[in-house]
Amino acid sequence: MAIATINPATGEVVKTFDALTSLQIEQKLQLAASAFRTLRRTSFAERASKVMRAAEILEKEKDECAHLMTLEMGKPLKAAVGEVMKCATGCRYYAENAQKFLADEIVERGRSAVLSAIFRLALFWPSCPGTSPSGRCFVLPRPR
Repeated sequence: MAIATINPATGEVVKTFDALTSLQIEQKLQLAASAFRTLRRTSFAERASKVMRAAEILEKEKDECAHLMTLEMGKPLKAAVGEVMKCATGCRYYAENAQKFLADEIVERGRSAVLSAIFRLALFWPSCPGTSPSGRCFVLPRPR
């Protein structure tokens, strides 16, 4: 069954895509699991560099991203550009602050101290339908 992207303003079919087969989905899940095993060992500096690069790409390609949102969702162009720039700002913020947010800390408990350690095991990058798809995609991967 084909999946269609339809311009909501005109009803025009912009593009059609073939749905993935069960085998293709399984292959993509295996690829993601393999990438996770590798990427979980990367330093904060390397991760920050990649997220900062995502911000640069968003800023550089804001007009193209915004046009796509307008075409596929009927989002006003000005609002779409704003959404892309908000995502770039979020990327920069977390690239600059994630290490601090996720750092272990000693929590004083009266006469004793407890090490508070945060373990991050996964990153989700979902399919994001709705009126703010890129906003949802850039909100979920942040440290919690």
